[in-house]
Amino acid sequence: FPAEQAQVDWAHFGHVAVGRARRALSCFVITLSWSRALYLEFFFDQTMENFLRGHVHAFQDWAGVPRVILSHYPDLIRAAFAARLNPDLFLAGHTHGGQICLPGEIPIIRHDTLPRRMCSGANDYRGCCLIVSRGMGFTTIPVRAFCPAEVI
Repeated sequence: FPAEQAQVDWAHFGHVAVGRARRALSCFVITLSWSRALYLEFFFDQTMENFLRGHVHAFQDWAGVPRVILSHYPDLIRAAFAARLNPDLFLAGHTHGGQICLPGEIPIIRHDTLPRRMCSGANDYRGCCLIVSRGMGFTTIPVRAFCPAEVI
């Protein structure tokens, strides 16, 4: 349905000169999946405050909030609830399921701040279904142990 689902992430645009300083330039990007409506906002950092600000401005611009959010980072579900977005479904990846786990898929490496049990699979977060995919790849360490790749 129109405006039902959105995809969100940061994009890095290199560096810009601001006076004598050289600052990183990032772009908050959110897209409505059905209409492909796009909202962009540039910031000098990727802080949680700016991530929330980007969401709020996008939803003000669109005059509504999507029910399903696709985000690269699963721990940004906290930001969604802090901004009172309260999605029904939040889909994410980034953690690689822990990438290196103990037997039983107990993650050693998490790549985010959510509890270890939320590194992969379906989880309940304050009444929202959070689904975190382990994905196919890995980070800078080209190894996966006790954490099979998956496509959801």
